[in-house]
Amino acid sequence: MSTILLFNGASSSGKSTLIQALLPELSTPYFHYSSDKLVEANILPEVDREQHNLVNSWNVIRPKFFEGFHRSIQAFADAGNDVIVEHVIECEAWLSHLVELLHDH
Repeated sequence: MSTILLFNGASSSGKSTLIQALLPELSTPYFHYSSDKLVEANILPEVDREQHNLVNSWNVIRPKFFEGFHRSIQAFADAGNDVIVEHVIECEAWLSHLVELLHDH
Protein backbone atom coordinates (compact mmCIF):
# COMPACT_ATOMS: atom_id res chain seq x y z
CA MET A 1 0.00 0.00 0.00
CA SER A 2 1.28 3.45 -0.85
CA THR A 3 1.54 6.33 1.58
CA ILE A 4 0.06 9.81 1.32
CA LEU A 5 1.48 12.59 3.46
CA LEU A 6 -0.91 15.52 3.39
CA PHE A 7 0.40 18.97 4.26
CA ASN A 8 -2.48 21.37 4.82
CA GLY A 9 -2.12 25.03 5.66
CA ALA A 10 -2.76 28.56 4.55
CA SER A 11 -1.12 29.93 1.42
CA SER A 12 2.49 31.05 2.00
CA SER A 13 2.67 29.25 5.35
CA GLY A 14 5.84 27.29 4.49
CA LYS A 15 4.39 24.00 3.23
CA SER A 16 6.55 23.95 0.09
CA THR A 17 9.70 24.83 2.00
CA LEU A 18 9.07 22.10 4.55
CA ILE A 19 8.32 19.52 1.85
CA GLN A 20 11.46 20.43 -0.13
CA ALA A 21 13.53 19.93 3.02
CA LEU A 22 11.80 16.63 3.80
CA LEU A 23 12.00 14.97 0.36
CA PRO A 24 15.77 14.23 0.39
CA GLU A 25 15.47 12.76 3.90
CA LEU A 26 12.84 10.15 3.00
CA SER A 27 13.98 6.57 2.46
CA THR A 28 11.64 6.05 -0.52
CA PRO A 29 10.78 8.36 -3.42
CA TYR A 30 7.68 10.51 -3.06
CA PHE A 31 5.81 12.53 -5.67
CA HIS A 32 5.38 16.17 -4.57
CA TYR A 33 1.88 17.03 -5.75
CA SER A 34 -0.29 20.12 -5.44
CA SER A 35 -3.02 22.01 -7.24
CA ASP A 36 -0.55 24.87 -7.68
CA LYS A 37 1.76 22.55 -9.63
CA LEU A 38 -1.12 21.70 -11.95
CA VAL A 39 -1.93 25.38 -12.47
CA GLU A 40 1.77 26.14 -13.08
CA ALA A 41 1.77 23.38 -15.72
CA ASN A 42 -0.85 25.45 -17.55
CA ILE A 43 -3.55 22.77 -17.58
CA LEU A 44 -6.45 25.10 -16.92
CA PRO A 45 -8.61 26.21 -19.82
CA GLU A 46 -9.05 29.92 -20.35
CA VAL A 47 -11.20 31.04 -17.43
CA ASP A 48 -13.28 34.15 -16.92
CA ARG A 49 -12.89 35.46 -13.38
CA GLU A 50 -15.26 38.40 -13.92
CA GLN A 51 -18.42 36.71 -15.21
CA HIS A 52 -20.13 34.19 -12.95
CA ASN A 53 -22.59 32.42 -15.19
CA LEU A 54 -20.53 31.28 -18.19
CA VAL A 55 -19.32 27.77 -18.96
CA ASN A 56 -15.74 29.05 -18.54
CA SER A 57 -16.39 31.13 -15.40
CA TRP A 58 -13.93 30.34 -12.61
CA ASN A 59 -16.77 29.74 -10.15
CA VAL A 60 -18.10 27.05 -12.54
CA ILE A 61 -14.73 25.44 -13.37
CA ARG A 62 -13.19 25.65 -9.87
CA PRO A 63 -15.34 22.97 -8.12
CA LYS A 64 -14.71 20.53 -10.99
CA PHE A 65 -10.98 21.31 -10.95
CA PHE A 66 -10.67 20.53 -7.24
CA GLU A 67 -12.83 17.40 -7.54
CA GLY A 68 -10.45 16.19 -10.25
CA PHE A 69 -7.41 17.16 -8.18
CA HIS A 70 -8.71 15.23 -5.17
CA ARG A 71 -9.49 12.16 -7.26
CA SER A 72 -6.07 12.35 -8.93
CA ILE A 73 -4.38 12.09 -5.52
CA GLN A 74 -6.23 8.81 -5.04
CA ALA A 75 -5.25 7.65 -8.54
CA PHE A 76 -1.54 8.32 -7.93
CA ALA A 77 -1.66 6.42 -4.64
CA ASP A 78 -3.78 3.58 -6.05
CA ALA A 79 -1.11 3.14 -8.75
CA GLY A 80 1.41 2.40 -6.00
CA ASN A 81 3.04 5.81 -5.70
CA ASP A 82 3.94 7.44 -2.41
CA VAL A 83 2.71 11.03 -2.54
CA ILE A 84 3.28 14.19 -0.54
CA VAL A 85 0.30 16.46 -1.15
CA GLU A 86 0.47 20.17 -0.55
CA HIS A 87 -3.02 21.59 -0.12
CA VAL A 88 -5.19 24.32 1.32
CA ILE A 89 -8.27 22.43 2.50
CA GLU A 90 -10.85 25.18 2.44
CA CYS A 91 -13.88 23.52 3.95
CA GLU A 92 -15.12 20.58 6.00
CA ALA A 93 -16.69 19.01 2.91
CA TRP A 94 -13.28 18.84 1.17
CA LEU A 95 -11.74 17.25 4.24
CA SER A 96 -14.51 14.67 4.53
CA HIS A 97 -14.27 13.86 0.83
CA LEU A 98 -10.48 13.46 1.02
CA VAL A 99 -10.78 11.16 4.02
CA GLU A 100 -13.30 9.06 2.09
CA LEU A 101 -11.18 8.96 -1.09
CA LEU A 102 -7.85 8.31 0.61
CA HIS A 103 -8.83 6.05 3.51
CA ASP A 104 -6.92 3.07 2.08
CA HIS A 105 -3.68 5.01 2.17
